[in-house]
Amino acid sequence: MNETSQAIDPKMAIEVMYQAVLGRPSDPAGLSCYYRAYVKDGMSLNQIFKFFRDSPEYSLRYPRQGNETQFSTKKCLVNNMQLYLPINDWVYSRIISGIESTYEPHIAMIIEQTLRKKNTFLDIGANVGVHTSLASQLVGPDGLVIGVEASLANSIVLKMNATEAVNKNIVIVPLPASSKAEILAFSDDANSSNQYVIDARRAAAAKSVQKRTIRQIGLPLDSILGNLPKIDLIKIDIEGHEKSALAGLKDTIQRSNRPPIIAEFTKGVVDYLDFLFSLGYVARIISASGSLGVATRTVVDLERVFTPLVPQAHHCDILFTAQN
Repeated sequence: MNETSQAIDPKMAIEVMYQAVLGRPSDPAGLSCYYRAYVKDGMSLNQIFKFFRDSPEYSLRYPRQGNETQFSTKKCLVNNMQLYLPINDWVYSRIISGIESTYEPHIAMIIEQTLRKKNTFLDIGANVGVHTSLASQLVGPDGLVIGVEASLANSIVLKMNATEAVNKNIVIVPLPASSKAEILAFSDDANSSNQYVIDARRAAAAKSVQKRTIRQIGLPLDSILGNLPKIDLIKIDIEGHEKSALAGLKDTIQRSNRPPIIAEFTKGVVDYLDFLFSLGYVARIISASGSLGVATRTVVDLERVFTPLVPQAHHCDILFTAQN
């Protein structure tokens, strides 16, 4: 795609890219983000076109045989389900080797206790779909499961697992969730499915280990899920980008009467906690057995109960529920 004329309407050109590359009309937030990158950031139409061609959405629509999709998977027993897992991922190494057959069983227990038939489950940071697949079984054929996943490699395995699910109720959103339409830089680690946004806090660390970075457009989930009447349970695990993703989901959270939210708590990362507390949530630590700790309403209270319940740990999982 050559920019040979100043008469080219950039918005029209970007709209054509949506139609030709992704096979769909543009979404307002995405169109605005790309147009802003063209006008204010000096990004060329050639560069924007490359964003489309390198996007997980395009790769899921038109599978390619390039290096980015050349990885091996193995079907394994995970949480009483047969699922595909990437064999080079240390996160699942003990399951792939047959040492274990469970993945985050305490999270699975909360999901099982919460979801009912015909419910809607939102999995932000779905990874390869372990909890997505469980939710698909629980909500049944008339329910809905939405798996949001920024990593192309993860999205491909997620699609493999969704395709083989008994209930055809899984919708994959292959892009990063954010507070606004923006272009984000991600780490790319071939040995881990835990991709993360490289913000100012992580830029030096990413550079020091010479990790490859991938740039993708992030969108607020409110702009994608605006037509959903409600969500019944949210799980979010996106390696420190939670505050931005939840801010972009605020309208949906409030429209859904503040559904339960499962999230990870890491010492020192408290911005998203303050955000959820401000919406009227209380937080309970989920123990390894799946039991819940006392309700806390501030970051100080949560950190106070963290160490005795989770000794020598850097992080734990939290269940947020609306205050009565």
